[in-house]
Amino acid sequence: MGASKGRALRIIAGDKITQGRLLVRNAVIHFVGQALPLLLGLVTIPFIVRGLGPERFGMLSLAWAVIAYMAIFDLGLGRAATKFASEAVGKGESGAVPSVVWAAVLMQATLGVCGGLLLMATASLLVDDVLKMPPELRGEARASVYVLACSVPTFLIMGSLRGILEAVQRFDLVNLIRGPFLASYFLAPLIGLAFGLDVPGMLVLLILAADATLLAYCGCCIRLFPALRSHVELRWGTTRKLLSFGGWMAVSVVVAPILVHLDRFMVGALISLAAVGYYAVAYELVTRLWIVPSSAVATLFPAFSALGGQREQEQMRLLLQRAVRYLLLVLGPIVALVVVFADEILGLLVGAEFARTSTGAMQILAIGVLINSMVWTPAALIQALGRPDVTAKIYLLEVPIHVILVAVMVATFGIVGAALAWTIRVALDAVALMWAVGRLGGFQVRCLFGERVRHTVILLIAFSACAWSIGMFLRPTLAQLGGVGLMLIGSGWVVWRYLIDGNERRHVESLVEAAGAALRRE
Repeated sequence: MGASKGRALRIIAGDKITQGRLLVRNAVIHFVGQALPLLLGLVTIPFIVRGLGPERFGMLSLAWAVIAYMAIFDLGLGRAATKFASEAVGKGESGAVPSVVWAAVLMQATLGVCGGLLLMATASLLVDDVLKMPPELRGEARASVYVLACSVPTFLIMGSLRGILEAVQRFDLVNLIRGPFLASYFLAPLIGLAFGLDVPGMLVLLILAADATLLAYCGCCIRLFPALRSHVELRWGTTRKLLSFGGWMAVSVVVAPILVHLDRFMVGALISLAAVGYYAVAYELVTRLWIVPSSAVATLFPAFSALGGQREQEQMRLLLQRAVRYLLLVLGPIVALVVVFADEILGLLVGAEFARTSTGAMQILAIGVLINSMVWTPAALIQALGRPDVTAKIYLLEVPIHVILVAVMVATFGIVGAALAWTIRVALDAVALMWAVGRLGGFQVRCLFGERVRHTVILLIAFSACAWSIGMFLRPTLAQLGGVGLMLIGSGWVVWRYLIDGNERRHVESLVEAAGAALRRE
Protein backbone atom coordinates (compact mmCIF):
# COMPACT_ATOMS: atom_id res chain seq x y z
CA MET A 1 0.00 0.00 0.00
CA GLY A 2 2.83 2.40 0.94
CA ALA A 3 4.68 1.76 -2.31
CA SER A 4 1.51 2.29 -4.32
CA LYS A 5 0.88 5.58 -2.53
CA GLY A 6 4.44 6.68 -3.21
CA ARG A 7 4.03 5.98 -6.89
CA ALA A 8 0.75 7.89 -6.92
CA LEU A 9 2.42 11.10 -5.73
CA ARG A 10 5.51 11.37 -7.92
CA ILE A 11 6.41 14.04 -10.45
CA ILE A 12 6.56 12.74 -14.01
CA ALA A 13 9.98 13.41 -15.52
CA GLY A 14 10.26 16.46 -17.75
CA ASP A 15 11.38 14.44 -20.77
CA LYS A 16 8.21 12.33 -20.59
CA ILE A 17 5.43 14.89 -20.14
CA THR A 18 5.13 15.42 -23.92
CA GLN A 19 5.08 11.74 -24.92
CA GLY A 20 2.11 10.81 -27.07
CA ARG A 21 1.11 7.73 -25.09
CA LEU A 22 1.06 9.68 -21.81
CA LEU A 23 -0.98 12.48 -23.40
CA VAL A 24 -3.55 10.05 -24.81
CA ARG A 25 -3.77 8.23 -21.47
CA ASN A 26 -4.27 11.47 -19.57
CA ALA A 27 -6.83 12.75 -22.09
CA VAL A 28 -8.82 9.55 -21.56
CA ILE A 29 -8.52 9.88 -17.77
CA HIS A 30 -9.65 13.51 -17.95
CA PHE A 31 -12.56 12.62 -20.22
CA VAL A 32 -13.77 9.84 -17.92
CA GLY A 33 -13.33 12.10 -14.89
CA GLN A 34 -15.66 14.66 -16.46
CA ALA A 35 -17.99 12.26 -18.27
CA LEU A 36 -19.13 10.37 -15.18
CA PRO A 37 -20.42 13.49 -13.38
CA LEU A 38 -22.05 14.67 -16.60
CA LEU A 39 -23.82 11.35 -17.01
CA LEU A 40 -25.06 11.95 -13.50
CA GLY A 41 -26.24 15.35 -14.73
CA LEU A 42 -28.19 13.79 -17.60
CA VAL A 43 -30.02 11.62 -15.06
CA THR A 44 -30.59 14.31 -12.44
CA ILE A 45 -31.34 17.46 -14.48
CA PRO A 46 -34.90 16.31 -15.34
CA PHE A 47 -35.65 15.87 -11.61
CA ILE A 48 -34.06 19.23 -10.78
CA VAL A 49 -36.07 20.97 -13.52
CA ARG A 50 -39.32 19.43 -12.34
CA GLY A 51 -38.53 20.17 -8.69
CA LEU A 52 -37.57 23.81 -9.22
CA GLY A 53 -39.74 24.73 -12.20
CA PRO A 54 -38.55 26.72 -15.23
CA GLU A 55 -37.99 30.04 -13.39
CA ARG A 56 -35.98 28.71 -10.44
CA PHE A 57 -34.05 26.36 -12.72
CA GLY A 58 -33.27 29.41 -14.83
CA MET A 59 -31.95 31.07 -11.66
CA LEU A 60 -29.81 28.03 -10.85
CA SER A 61 -28.43 27.93 -14.39
CA LEU A 62 -27.52 31.62 -14.10
CA ALA A 63 -25.71 30.80 -10.84
CA TRP A 64 -23.72 28.13 -12.71
CA ALA A 65 -22.90 30.79 -15.32
CA VAL A 66 -21.73 33.18 -12.56
CA ILE A 67 -19.43 30.46 -11.18
CA ALA A 68 -17.95 30.02 -14.65
CA TYR A 69 -17.58 33.79 -14.95
CA MET A 70 -15.69 34.02 -11.65
CA ALA A 71 -12.61 33.45 -13.78
CA ILE A 72 -12.71 37.19 -14.60
CA PHE A 73 -11.14 37.79 -11.19
CA ASP A 74 -8.35 35.30 -11.97
CA LEU A 75 -6.58 37.71 -14.36
CA GLY A 76 -5.19 34.75 -16.29
CA LEU A 77 -2.96 33.65 -13.39
CA GLY A 78 -4.25 30.07 -13.35
CA ARG A 79 -3.30 29.42 -16.98
CA ALA A 80 -0.03 31.34 -16.49
CA ALA A 81 0.87 29.11 -13.53
CA THR A 82 0.26 25.99 -15.63
CA LYS A 83 2.41 27.34 -18.49
CA PHE A 84 5.44 28.29 -16.42
CA ALA A 85 5.27 25.23 -14.16
CA SER A 86 5.18 22.90 -17.19
CA GLU A 87 8.04 24.82 -18.82
CA ALA A 88 10.12 24.41 -15.66
CA VAL A 89 9.43 20.67 -15.43
CA GLY A 90 10.10 20.25 -19.16
CA LYS A 91 13.55 21.80 -18.65
CA GLY A 92 14.24 19.64 -15.60
CA GLU A 93 13.92 22.60 -13.19
CA SER A 94 11.22 21.33 -10.81
CA GLY A 95 12.74 23.37 -7.98
CA ALA A 96 11.35 26.52 -9.61
CA VAL A 97 7.75 25.32 -9.36
CA PRO A 98 7.08 26.30 -5.68
CA SER A 99 7.76 29.96 -6.45
CA VAL A 100 5.17 29.75 -9.25
CA VAL A 101 2.65 28.17 -6.87
CA TRP A 102 3.06 30.77 -4.13
CA ALA A 103 2.99 33.71 -6.52
CA ALA A 104 -0.23 32.47 -8.11
CA VAL A 105 -1.97 31.50 -4.84
CA LEU A 106 -1.18 34.70 -2.95
CA MET A 107 -2.20 36.94 -5.83
CA GLN A 108 -5.39 34.97 -6.44
CA ALA A 109 -6.38 35.03 -2.78
CA THR A 110 -6.14 38.82 -2.88
CA LEU A 111 -8.02 39.05 -6.18
CA GLY A 112 -10.66 36.65 -4.88
CA VAL A 113 -11.46 38.80 -1.86
CA CYS A 114 -11.69 41.92 -4.03
CA GLY A 115 -13.87 40.11 -6.57
CA GLY A 116 -16.20 38.78 -3.90
CA LEU A 117 -16.70 42.25 -2.43
CA LEU A 118 -17.40 43.65 -5.90
CA LEU A 119 -19.97 40.94 -6.57
CA MET A 120 -21.71 41.68 -3.26
CA ALA A 121 -21.80 45.39 -4.04
CA THR A 122 -23.46 44.82 -7.41
CA ALA A 123 -25.97 42.18 -6.26
CA SER A 124 -29.00 44.48 -6.31
CA LEU A 125 -28.06 45.99 -9.68
CA LEU A 126 -27.61 42.53 -11.18
CA VAL A 127 -30.88 41.12 -9.80
CA ASP A 128 -33.19 44.13 -10.18
CA ASP A 129 -31.94 45.96 -13.25
CA VAL A 130 -29.89 43.58 -15.40
CA LEU A 131 -31.84 40.32 -15.05
CA LYS A 132 -35.18 41.91 -14.04
CA MET A 133 -36.08 39.06 -11.71
CA PRO A 134 -39.77 38.68 -10.80
CA PRO A 135 -40.49 40.44 -7.48
CA GLU A 136 -41.23 37.17 -5.68
CA LEU A 137 -37.77 35.78 -6.57
CA ARG A 138 -35.60 38.84 -5.95
CA GLY A 139 -34.81 38.07 -2.31
CA GLU A 140 -33.80 34.53 -3.19
CA ALA A 141 -31.71 35.77 -6.12
CA ARG A 142 -29.85 38.36 -3.98
CA ALA A 143 -29.08 35.71 -1.37
CA SER A 144 -27.71 33.48 -4.14
CA VAL A 145 -25.38 36.26 -5.30
CA TYR A 146 -24.10 36.79 -1.72
CA VAL A 147 -23.36 33.07 -1.36
CA LEU A 148 -21.48 33.03 -4.65
CA ALA A 149 -19.53 36.16 -3.68
CA CYS A 150 -18.18 34.43 -0.57
CA SER A 151 -16.84 31.58 -2.71
CA VAL A 152 -14.76 33.60 -5.20
CA PRO A 153 -11.38 33.14 -3.38
CA THR A 154 -11.99 29.39 -3.10
CA PHE A 155 -12.66 28.96 -6.81
CA LEU A 156 -9.67 31.06 -7.88
CA ILE A 157 -7.13 29.30 -5.66
CA MET A 158 -8.62 25.93 -6.55
CA GLY A 159 -8.07 26.64 -10.25
CA SER A 160 -4.38 27.45 -9.73
CA LEU A 161 -3.63 24.38 -7.64
CA ARG A 162 -5.40 22.17 -10.15
CA GLY A 163 -3.33 23.82 -12.89
CA ILE A 164 -0.10 22.90 -11.10
CA LEU A 165 -1.11 19.23 -11.01
CA GLU A 166 -2.02 19.43 -14.71
CA ALA A 167 1.35 21.04 -15.49
CA VAL A 168 3.12 17.89 -14.28
CA GLN A 169 0.57 15.65 -16.07
CA ARG A 170 -0.98 14.30 -12.84
CA PHE A 171 -4.45 13.99 -14.30
CA ASP A 172 -5.07 10.87 -12.26
CA LEU A 173 -4.97 13.00 -9.10
CA VAL A 174 -6.85 15.90 -10.70
CA ASN A 175 -9.79 13.75 -11.72
CA LEU A 176 -9.86 11.74 -8.53
CA ILE A 177 -10.46 15.04 -6.73
CA ARG A 178 -12.42 16.96 -9.36
CA GLY A 179 -14.92 14.20 -10.20
CA PRO A 180 -16.83 14.36 -6.89
CA PHE A 181 -16.84 18.17 -7.06
CA LEU A 182 -18.36 18.17 -10.57
CA ALA A 183 -20.94 15.68 -9.35
CA SER A 184 -21.87 18.12 -6.56
CA TYR A 185 -23.22 20.54 -9.20
CA PHE A 186 -26.12 18.10 -9.60
CA LEU A 187 -26.18 16.38 -6.21
CA ALA A 188 -26.40 19.64 -4.25
CA PRO A 189 -29.71 20.69 -5.92
CA LEU A 190 -31.11 17.16 -5.46
CA ILE A 191 -30.20 17.13 -1.78
CA GLY A 192 -31.63 20.62 -1.48
CA LEU A 193 -34.92 19.51 -3.02
CA ALA A 194 -35.08 16.54 -0.65
CA PHE A 195 -34.67 18.83 2.39
CA GLY A 196 -36.81 21.68 1.06
CA LEU A 197 -33.93 24.12 0.54
CA ASP A 198 -34.20 27.12 -1.75
CA VAL A 199 -31.62 27.95 -4.45
CA PRO A 200 -29.25 29.80 -2.02
CA GLY A 201 -29.26 26.75 0.26
CA MET A 202 -28.38 24.52 -2.68
CA LEU A 203 -25.49 26.84 -3.55
CA VAL A 204 -24.19 26.66 0.05
CA LEU A 205 -23.92 22.87 -0.35
CA LEU A 206 -22.03 23.37 -3.62
CA ILE A 207 -19.60 25.82 -1.99
CA LEU A 208 -18.90 23.40 0.86
CA ALA A 209 -17.96 20.82 -1.78
CA ALA A 210 -15.63 23.40 -3.37
CA ASP A 211 -13.91 24.01 -0.01
CA ALA A 212 -13.26 20.28 0.42
CA THR A 213 -11.91 20.13 -3.13
CA LEU A 214 -9.51 23.01 -2.46
CA LEU A 215 -8.08 21.21 0.59
CA ALA A 216 -7.54 18.05 -1.45
CA TYR A 217 -5.68 19.93 -4.22
CA CYS A 218 -3.56 21.67 -1.60
CA GLY A 219 -2.58 18.35 0.01
CA CYS A 220 -1.53 16.83 -3.33
CA CYS A 221 0.57 19.86 -4.31
CA ILE A 222 2.37 19.78 -0.96
CA ARG A 223 3.11 16.06 -1.35
CA LEU A 224 4.49 16.60 -4.86
CA PHE A 225 6.49 19.70 -3.88
CA PRO A 226 7.43 19.40 -0.17
CA ALA A 227 9.19 22.80 -0.30
CA LEU A 228 5.72 24.38 -0.27
CA ARG A 229 5.32 23.25 3.33
CA SER A 230 8.57 24.66 4.70
CA HIS A 231 8.37 28.29 3.64
CA VAL A 232 6.54 30.79 1.49
CA GLU A 233 8.69 31.57 -1.53
CA LEU A 234 7.71 34.65 -3.50
CA ARG A 235 10.12 35.87 -6.20
CA TRP A 236 9.54 39.12 -8.04
CA GLY A 237 10.86 37.65 -11.30
CA THR A 238 8.28 34.84 -11.18
CA THR A 239 5.50 37.23 -10.19
CA ARG A 240 6.37 39.56 -13.06
CA LYS A 241 6.29 36.67 -15.58
CA LEU A 242 2.92 35.52 -14.31
CA LEU A 243 1.46 39.01 -14.49
CA SER A 244 2.92 39.65 -17.94
CA PHE A 245 1.49 36.45 -19.41
CA GLY A 246 -1.69 36.71 -17.36
CA GLY A 247 -2.45 40.26 -18.49
CA TRP A 248 -3.64 39.27 -21.95
CA MET A 249 -5.01 36.00 -20.59
CA ALA A 250 -7.11 38.13 -18.25
CA VAL A 251 -8.64 39.87 -21.26
CA SER A 252 -9.57 36.50 -22.75
CA VAL A 253 -10.88 35.31 -19.40
CA VAL A 254 -13.08 38.39 -19.06
CA VAL A 255 -14.34 38.42 -22.65
CA ALA A 256 -14.78 34.68 -23.34
CA PRO A 257 -17.57 34.15 -20.76
CA ILE A 258 -19.39 37.16 -22.23
CA LEU A 259 -19.27 35.49 -25.64
CA VAL A 260 -20.35 32.16 -24.18
CA HIS A 261 -23.10 33.31 -21.81
CA LEU A 262 -24.40 36.58 -23.27
CA ASP A 263 -27.17 34.77 -25.14
CA ARG A 264 -28.58 33.39 -21.89
CA PHE A 265 -28.65 36.77 -20.15
CA MET A 266 -30.09 38.42 -23.27
CA VAL A 267 -32.92 35.85 -23.40
CA GLY A 268 -33.72 36.71 -19.78
CA ALA A 269 -33.67 40.46 -20.44
CA LEU A 270 -35.63 40.43 -23.75
CA ILE A 271 -38.03 37.51 -23.24
CA SER A 272 -38.46 36.04 -19.73
CA LEU A 273 -36.76 34.04 -17.00
CA ALA A 274 -38.85 31.03 -18.04
CA ALA A 275 -37.40 31.31 -21.55
CA VAL A 276 -33.94 31.18 -19.98
CA GLY A 277 -34.95 27.87 -18.42
CA TYR A 278 -36.06 26.44 -21.78
CA TYR A 279 -32.91 27.69 -23.49
CA ALA A 280 -30.66 26.57 -20.62
CA VAL A 281 -31.87 22.98 -20.82
CA ALA A 282 -30.85 22.71 -24.49
CA TYR A 283 -27.63 24.62 -23.85
CA GLU A 284 -26.59 22.64 -20.77
CA LEU A 285 -27.25 19.31 -22.48
CA VAL A 286 -25.44 19.98 -25.74
CA THR A 287 -22.45 21.90 -24.34
CA ARG A 288 -21.63 18.89 -22.18
CA LEU A 289 -19.91 17.68 -25.34
CA TRP A 290 -17.19 20.19 -24.48
CA ILE A 291 -15.73 17.58 -22.15
CA VAL A 292 -14.09 16.06 -25.23
CA PRO A 293 -12.08 19.12 -26.41
CA SER A 294 -11.49 20.22 -22.81
CA SER A 295 -9.93 16.83 -22.07
CA ALA A 296 -7.63 17.24 -25.06
CA VAL A 297 -6.68 20.83 -24.20
CA ALA A 298 -6.07 20.07 -20.52
CA THR A 299 -3.35 17.59 -21.47
CA LEU A 300 -2.04 19.37 -24.57
CA PHE A 301 -1.56 22.84 -23.10
CA PRO A 302 1.19 21.73 -20.65
CA ALA A 303 2.74 19.67 -23.46
CA PHE A 304 2.60 22.60 -25.90
CA SER A 305 4.16 24.85 -23.23
CA ALA A 306 7.01 22.40 -22.57
CA LEU A 307 7.63 21.94 -26.31
CA GLY A 308 7.48 25.70 -26.86
CA GLY A 309 10.20 26.19 -24.27
CA GLN A 310 12.33 23.67 -26.20
CA ARG A 311 11.44 25.13 -29.65
CA GLU A 312 9.98 21.82 -30.91
CA GLN A 313 7.64 23.34 -33.52
CA GLU A 314 7.31 20.25 -35.72
CA GLN A 315 6.18 18.10 -32.81
CA MET A 316 3.67 20.78 -31.80
CA ARG A 317 2.27 20.80 -35.33
CA LEU A 318 1.87 17.01 -35.34
CA LEU A 319 0.12 17.08 -31.96
CA LEU A 320 -2.24 19.79 -33.19
CA GLN A 321 -3.00 17.96 -36.43
CA ARG A 322 -3.88 14.73 -34.64
CA ALA A 323 -5.97 16.54 -32.03
CA VAL A 324 -8.15 18.22 -34.69
CA ARG A 325 -8.72 14.92 -36.49
CA TYR A 326 -9.49 12.97 -33.31
CA LEU A 327 -11.99 15.60 -32.16
CA LEU A 328 -13.77 15.45 -35.49
CA LEU A 329 -13.88 11.65 -35.37
CA VAL A 330 -15.27 11.56 -31.83
CA LEU A 331 -17.68 14.49 -31.87
CA GLY A 332 -18.94 14.38 -35.47
CA PRO A 333 -21.14 11.26 -35.10
CA ILE A 334 -22.45 12.39 -31.71
CA VAL A 335 -23.48 15.80 -33.05
CA ALA A 336 -25.16 14.19 -36.07
CA LEU A 337 -27.26 12.01 -33.76
CA VAL A 338 -28.14 14.97 -31.51
CA VAL A 339 -29.31 17.03 -34.48
CA VAL A 340 -31.46 14.22 -35.88
CA PHE A 341 -32.92 13.01 -32.58
CA ALA A 342 -33.04 16.27 -30.57
CA ASP A 343 -36.81 16.11 -30.12
CA GLU A 344 -36.70 12.53 -28.86
CA ILE A 345 -33.76 13.26 -26.52
CA LEU A 346 -35.47 16.27 -24.94
CA GLY A 347 -38.80 14.48 -24.71
CA LEU A 348 -37.17 11.56 -22.91
CA LEU A 349 -35.12 13.68 -20.51
CA VAL A 350 -37.29 16.69 -19.65
CA GLY A 351 -40.71 16.11 -21.15
CA ALA A 352 -42.80 17.09 -24.17
CA GLU A 353 -43.20 20.77 -23.20
CA PHE A 354 -39.45 21.37 -23.17
CA ALA A 355 -39.05 19.32 -26.36
CA ARG A 356 -41.56 21.51 -28.23
CA THR A 357 -39.84 24.71 -27.14
CA SER A 358 -36.16 23.76 -27.08
CA THR A 359 -35.61 21.33 -30.00
CA GLY A 360 -34.68 23.92 -32.64
CA ALA A 361 -32.24 25.66 -30.29
CA MET A 362 -30.63 22.36 -29.35
CA GLN A 363 -30.08 21.35 -32.98
CA ILE A 364 -28.40 24.65 -33.88
CA LEU A 365 -26.31 24.68 -30.70
CA ALA A 366 -25.06 21.16 -31.42
CA ILE A 367 -23.65 22.29 -34.78
CA GLY A 368 -22.04 25.27 -33.05
CA VAL A 369 -20.44 23.04 -30.43
CA LEU A 370 -18.85 20.89 -33.15
CA ILE A 371 -17.42 23.95 -34.91
CA ASN A 372 -16.20 25.45 -31.64
CA SER A 373 -14.57 22.22 -30.46
CA MET A 374 -12.28 22.17 -33.49
CA VAL A 375 -10.50 25.35 -32.34
CA TRP A 376 -9.93 24.63 -28.65
CA THR A 377 -6.51 23.12 -29.36
CA PRO A 378 -5.37 25.86 -31.81
CA ALA A 379 -6.27 28.46 -29.17
CA ALA A 380 -4.30 26.51 -26.54
CA LEU A 381 -1.28 26.31 -28.86
CA ILE A 382 -1.37 30.06 -29.50
CA GLN A 383 -1.35 30.72 -25.76
CA ALA A 384 1.35 28.12 -25.10
CA LEU A 385 3.56 29.89 -27.66
CA GLY A 386 3.44 32.93 -25.37
CA ARG A 387 0.93 34.90 -27.48
CA PRO A 388 -2.24 35.13 -25.37
CA ASP A 389 -2.65 38.62 -26.83
CA VAL A 390 -3.72 37.07 -30.16
CA THR A 391 -6.68 35.15 -28.74
CA ALA A 392 -7.62 38.14 -26.59
CA LYS A 393 -7.68 40.50 -29.57
CA ILE A 394 -9.81 38.06 -31.58
CA TYR A 395 -12.32 37.82 -28.72
CA LEU A 396 -12.42 41.61 -28.34
CA LEU A 397 -13.20 42.03 -32.03
CA GLU A 398 -16.02 39.49 -31.72
CA VAL A 399 -17.78 41.18 -28.78
CA PRO A 400 -19.56 44.05 -30.62
CA ILE A 401 -20.49 41.71 -33.48
CA HIS A 402 -21.91 39.17 -31.04
CA VAL A 403 -23.83 41.74 -28.96
CA ILE A 404 -25.60 43.12 -32.03
CA LEU A 405 -26.19 39.66 -33.47
CA VAL A 406 -27.66 38.25 -30.25
CA ALA A 407 -29.90 41.28 -29.66
CA VAL A 408 -31.34 41.17 -33.18
CA MET A 409 -31.68 37.38 -33.32
CA VAL A 410 -33.28 37.01 -29.88
CA ALA A 411 -35.74 39.84 -30.53
CA THR A 412 -36.68 38.29 -33.89
CA PHE A 413 -36.56 34.52 -33.36
CA GLY A 414 -36.53 33.99 -29.58
CA ILE A 415 -34.36 31.21 -28.17
CA VAL A 416 -33.78 29.76 -31.65
CA GLY A 417 -32.31 33.13 -32.61
CA ALA A 418 -30.04 33.02 -29.56
CA ALA A 419 -28.73 29.63 -30.64
CA LEU A 420 -28.23 30.81 -34.23
CA ALA A 421 -26.33 33.94 -33.11
CA TRP A 422 -24.07 31.84 -30.87
CA THR A 423 -23.31 29.40 -33.70
CA ILE A 424 -22.50 32.16 -36.20
CA ARG A 425 -20.12 33.70 -33.66
CA VAL A 426 -18.21 30.45 -33.03
CA ALA A 427 -17.89 29.92 -36.80
CA LEU A 428 -16.24 33.35 -37.16
CA ASP A 429 -14.07 32.52 -34.17
CA ALA A 430 -12.94 29.26 -35.79
CA VAL A 431 -11.84 30.99 -38.99
CA ALA A 432 -9.84 33.63 -37.09
CA LEU A 433 -8.10 31.20 -34.73
CA MET A 434 -7.17 28.74 -37.49
CA TRP A 435 -5.61 31.58 -39.48
CA ALA A 436 -3.73 32.84 -36.41
CA VAL A 437 -2.29 29.46 -35.39
CA GLY A 438 -0.97 28.93 -38.90
CA ARG A 439 0.81 32.28 -38.86
CA LEU A 440 2.31 31.82 -35.39
CA GLY A 441 3.17 28.15 -35.81
CA GLY A 442 4.93 28.72 -39.12
CA PHE A 443 2.83 26.28 -41.12
CA GLN A 444 -0.06 26.43 -43.56
CA VAL A 445 -3.50 25.82 -42.07
CA ARG A 446 -4.42 23.36 -44.79
CA CYS A 447 -1.83 20.95 -43.43
CA LEU A 448 -4.23 20.41 -40.51
CA PHE A 449 -6.87 19.19 -42.98
CA GLY A 450 -5.00 16.52 -44.92
CA GLU A 451 -6.34 13.52 -46.76
CA ARG A 452 -7.43 11.66 -43.62
CA VAL A 453 -9.47 14.66 -42.44
CA ARG A 454 -11.17 14.92 -45.85
CA HIS A 455 -12.05 11.23 -45.64
CA THR A 456 -13.37 11.81 -42.13
CA VAL A 457 -15.66 14.58 -43.40
CA ILE A 458 -16.98 12.28 -46.15
CA LEU A 459 -17.69 9.59 -43.54
CA LEU A 460 -19.55 12.10 -41.35
CA ILE A 461 -21.70 13.23 -44.26
CA ALA A 462 -22.64 9.61 -44.98
CA PHE A 463 -23.24 8.99 -41.27
CA SER A 464 -25.53 12.03 -41.01
CA ALA A 465 -27.52 10.95 -44.07
CA CYS A 466 -28.01 7.47 -42.57
CA ALA A 467 -29.04 8.95 -39.21
CA TRP A 468 -31.61 11.17 -40.92
CA SER A 469 -32.99 8.16 -42.81
CA ILE A 470 -33.31 6.18 -39.58
CA GLY A 471 -35.10 9.09 -37.92
CA MET A 472 -37.50 9.45 -40.86
CA PHE A 473 -38.35 5.85 -41.68
CA LEU A 474 -37.84 3.81 -38.47
CA ARG A 475 -40.37 5.14 -36.00
CA PRO A 476 -40.42 2.54 -33.20
CA THR A 477 -37.75 3.42 -30.64
CA LEU A 478 -36.19 -0.04 -30.55
CA ALA A 479 -35.86 -0.10 -34.34
CA GLN A 480 -34.18 3.32 -34.27
CA LEU A 481 -31.77 2.21 -31.56
CA GLY A 482 -30.93 -0.92 -33.52
CA GLY A 483 -30.31 1.08 -36.68
CA VAL A 484 -28.10 3.58 -34.85
CA GLY A 485 -26.17 0.74 -33.23
CA LEU A 486 -25.44 -0.93 -36.55
CA MET A 487 -24.43 2.41 -38.04
CA LEU A 488 -22.00 3.08 -35.19
CA ILE A 489 -20.45 -0.36 -35.52
CA GLY A 490 -20.00 0.09 -39.26
CA SER A 491 -18.52 3.57 -38.86
CA GLY A 492 -16.18 2.34 -36.15
CA TRP A 493 -14.89 -0.38 -38.45
CA VAL A 494 -14.26 2.14 -41.24
CA VAL A 495 -12.39 4.43 -38.83
CA TRP A 496 -10.27 1.58 -37.46
CA ARG A 497 -9.49 0.17 -40.88
CA TYR A 498 -8.96 3.30 -42.98
CA LEU A 499 -8.87 6.55 -40.99
CA ILE A 500 -6.18 5.87 -38.36
CA ASP A 501 -2.67 4.63 -39.02
CA GLY A 502 -0.72 1.73 -37.56
CA ASN A 503 0.94 3.77 -34.80
CA GLU A 504 -2.42 5.10 -33.66
CA ARG A 505 -3.90 1.61 -33.60
CA ARG A 506 -0.97 0.41 -31.48
CA HIS A 507 -1.56 3.31 -29.06
CA VAL A 508 -5.21 2.28 -28.67
CA GLU A 509 -4.31 -1.38 -28.24
CA SER A 510 -1.70 -0.57 -25.57
CA LEU A 511 -4.22 1.56 -23.67
CA VAL A 512 -6.80 -1.23 -23.77
CA GLU A 513 -4.19 -3.72 -22.57
CA ALA A 514 -3.14 -1.39 -19.75
CA ALA A 515 -6.77 -0.89 -18.70
CA GLY A 516 -7.36 -4.65 -18.73
CA ALA A 517 -4.25 -5.25 -16.64
CA ALA A 518 -5.37 -2.62 -14.13
CA LEU A 519 -8.80 -4.25 -13.83
CA ARG A 520 -7.23 -7.68 -13.33
CA ARG A 521 -5.03 -6.29 -10.53
CA GLU A 522 -8.11 -4.87 -8.88
